[in-house]
Amino acid sequence: MTSLIWVRHGQSTANVAHLLQGQSEGELTEIGRQQAQQLGQHLRDFKIDHFISSDLARAKETAQIIVEQINLPLELSPHVREWKVGHLDGQPAAALENAFEMSAVSKADYKPENGESLNDLRNRAKGFCDQLIQQHTGKNVLICSHGDFIRMSFSALLDRTLEDALTIELHNCSYSILENDRNGQWHLKSLNNRAHLS
Repeated sequence: MTSLIWVRHGQSTANVAHLLQGQSEGELTEIGRQQAQQLGQHLRDFKIDHFISSDLARAKETAQIIVEQINLPLELSPHVREWKVGHLDGQPAAALENAFEMSAVSKADYKPENGESLNDLRNRAKGFCDQLIQQHTGKNVLICSHGDFIRMSFSALLDRTLEDALTIELHNCSYSILENDRNGQWHLKSLNNRAHLS
């Protein structure tokens, strides 16, 4: 059985300001660092074979704080970066909804200038997951990433629509667990778990 433990990064300055933050760099708030510390302490009780994180600063810093608690090598990867929202990066979160409404295409196909569509993101997430599972079959893998990347990974692995996946709530430094059975079917064992956060 392969187990994927998905972690969303700690609270960032952009989260507090309600700004879109795709693949731009951003830093954690002090609360975000505390969240990562609490999550790392909680994860000490987990058997984890491999740890991979987005190389964007807010995820990388979260992962580095966790590593201090679980004492595992950390692999940084650009493949688990957040949705590339292009010219909308740094704009108020409402700008994305406005762009969806003004677009002549579906939400899944809308591609911000210099960005990627949600379909592109889902395909990127699926490609990452397929490769990860192939390389780490039967292992417990911890992945520190971003809200929309995690949602699209769930869409791919659990065969959920993009629209359904976008409604999944993922708080900062929450974790969710997916496990596959003998038939290769993926099941959601835990979602948005944040009992470790004070």
